[in-house]
Amino acid sequence: MAAVVVLLTACGGGGGDAAGASSSPPPATEPVVTAPPALTPEEQAAAEIEATFVELIAAWDDFKANAGDYVDEAAGDPAWNFALVESEMRMLDAAQLDFFNSTNAFLDSEVEQVGETVVEAFAVREVAFGQDGVASARGEACLDLSGVSLATYDGAPAELPAEAGAYQRWAFTAVFLPSRGNWFVTNADVEVIEMCP
Repeated sequence: MAAVVVLLTACGGGGGDAAGASSSPPPATEPVVTAPPALTPEEQAAAEIEATFVELIAAWDDFKANAGDYVDEAAGDPAWNFALVESEMRMLDAAQLDFFNSTNAFLDSEVEQVGETVVEAFAVREVAFGQDGVASARGEACLDLSGVSLATYDGAPAELPAEAGAYQRWAFTAVFLPSRGNWFVTNADVEVIEMCP
């Protein structure tokens, strides 16, 4: 840390019956701007994966909050949820198949979500970089659903047959595809827990 010392000098003069002194204002100083430290490749990857995961949960919440809007589309197109799960939620492979089923099951329940999921904790445990820009990672997240409730399409309180749990632990794997310029979640194991750590 550098300290800037400003010395103030006063100039005075006198003669005869007149005497006076004047001082100059201190020169203006500008704050020192330092660039933030550069992220390591692992730190950059972790930040991108966290952003991807937050977008995934936001898209999942948005679907559940507006499930009634998808009813007609789902009735006319068996692949109605492909764009939702792959493009908006950024899921591939096993995770994609799981959430194809999850979106269909939620739609069949004829309810909508009220409130938002909170990503209470998130950590990337391992990042591996391969050839041609491909990378993979493992991580964990804890979701707080204590502020979420369910309602029928008419707005009446509703409950699912199976309790979703107020807190969920997600253990996931993700892959970065240079051809698509994004991280995608490829596997997600979801467990109901009592509380986020």
